[in-house]
Amino acid sequence: MADLDNTEKKISSLDDKFTSAILRFSSSLSDLRELSELIESLIKKHKLKELETAMIRYNGLGDALCHFDTTLDSDINLIKQAHVDDLKHSESTLKFEVGEYKDKKVLKASGTHEDLKAFDKSISSILKTENSVQHLQRSSLISLVSVVETFLLKC
Repeated sequence: MADLDNTEKKISSLDDKFTSAILRFSSSLSDLRELSELIESLIKKHKLKELETAMIRYNGLGDALCHFDTTLDSDINLIKQAHVDDLKHSESTLKFEVGEYKDKKVLKASGTHEDLKAFDKSISSILKTENSVQHLQRSSLISLVSVVETFLLKC
């Protein structure tokens, strides 16, 4: 009879440990998802702000970018609607066109050396946000693998 009681206690103890491990695992996944979504939204908000600033500064950039990258269409149209007057009064001398080079679309800009340097800096900042989102996704995947490994080791 005592052996039966000890066995039931061990089973109950194992059930509690497994349940606890599942709850920790679930909580870790939820936390990781929330953190990734928060950081991604902040990165995208920064990208939109940089894009908005560049479009206001460089007349014609929005139209060129729409032809260059169709994923930006909705963001560019929202910016255009919000800044109709600002976009018309740009003092930039840059002109934009979309061309092709080795079967890839290329955004061409022409203008003064100073404007081109400033434009390059603006576009680099926008492109860095895209790289940041991809880096975040890779980092989240690595964290997810780590959480799964920890869960499996504790079970």
